[in-house]
Order: sequence, then C-alpha cells, then structure tokens
Amino acid sequence: DKKQAQRIRDYAYKQAEESHQVTGADIGESLEKEAPHLKRQSDYISNVGLYPIWKNTQVEYFPLGEDFWAALLRELRKAEKFIFMEYFIIQEGKMWNAVLDIMKEKAAAGVDVRLMMPGVPDHWFAYQVAQSYFPELTGHHVKIYTFTPGLIHGKTVMVDREAAFVGSVNMDFRSFQLHFECGELLYHMPAIESLLEDMDNIIQNSQPVTPARMAARPWYLRVVGVVLRLFAMWM
Repeated sequence: DKKQAQRIRDYAYKQAEESHQVTGADIGESLEKEAPHLKRQSDYISNVGLYPIWKNTQVEYFPLGEDFWAALLRELRKAEKFIFMEYFIIQEGKMWNAVLDIMKEKAAAGVDVRLMMPGVPDHWFAYQVAQSYFPELTGHHVKIYTFTPGLIHGKTVMVDREAAFVGSVNMDFRSFQLHFECGELLYHMPAIESLLEDMDNIIQNSQPVTPARMAARPWYLRVVGVVLRLFAMWM
C-alpha cells in the first residue's frame, strides 16, 4: 500500500525533525563515504519502499524464529505498563506456552495485556486452536479483540512504547522450528509510534472477547478447538 507507506514516511520525518534525529540525505552522504554498498541498499529502501533510513536508533535483526523467541521473552518480562500483541496463529508448544505464562503473570500484576486476532481467519482449523485459549486468557485478565472488518495478518508485539517486534514469526511450531522466519526488534524510534497508531486503529475496529461471547459459541466448536491442539504442529 503505497499511500500507507507514504503516510508512515511523512510521519517518521516529522518525528525526526521534532527529535533532531539525523535521517535521509544526511545519512546518505556519510554512507557514500564510509560504505558505498550500504548507500545503494539504503537508497533502494527509501525510494522504492518509501521508508526512511535513520541514525541514532537501535534495531536488532533475528534471522531465525528461535532467536526472536528468546529476545521476545526478555522484553515481555520487562513490561511495566502494557503489552500489545497482534497475531493470527497461536498454537500449543514450548514457544507459545512460555509467552502465555508471561502474559498471565503480567496481567495479574496490573499490566495492560491485549491480544489482537482476526475476526475472519484464513485458516479455520488454526483459528479454532487459537480460540481455545481465549477462556484461559480472559480468565487471567488478558484483553482479547477480534478485528471486525476481517483478516489481520500481522505478527507484532509492543512493550511499554519502548520496544516493538515486527516480523513473519507466528506463535506456532512451523515458525520457530521448520520455516526460516525472521523479525526485527525496534528500540526508541518513530516507527514504534506508527505501529501503536495502527494497533489503536485495530482495537477501535474490533469486538472485545467477553466470557458471555465465548459461552455463546457452539459447544462442538469449543471441543474441536481443544482436540485440534493435538494436531496443531501440522497445520
């Protein structure tokens, strides 16, 4: 979506001006002298992807999902104000169970923990597995929202407006063990504000998951979700 990318880019430059960070041409000039090969790559990202390049920011890249998982747990444990998560696949396993334990612990301690899920999934079986966790999560004060317009495909996490994860890693066996998924951890940069704005928009266009709503689900769907956990790694 070029218009959305342009809007994010304009917002990022505005934030840079306000915070006196160096971006755009200033970085290009220094890169041309210090690392010409990076200059060509940064020009491509800025001109084709419409995303600015930055200086005085911190990004950590994870080539594998397992590396991403360790850093995710580290940042989640630091949460003091809120944890916002956006996923469309969550499945039983070592990875998700560890995240689930931290979510419940933080919610019990008063941290605002929210999980955003699609309202209309593209993988029916996987979504039934995800929904089977809803009663457990809401019972531990985790707020869940399903996106009313339909599908959301993000795999993002934000912690206290200080750090954010963006990548292709779902909370399932395939993302962590089989596929070559990747992700980035962003610290203290304007992109975090853009991501928070997007998450706020998702919540505003979502329906909250309540105990009454879950109780209204047909009994056979509740049973199916629990049974499918046994086969989740093959979905």
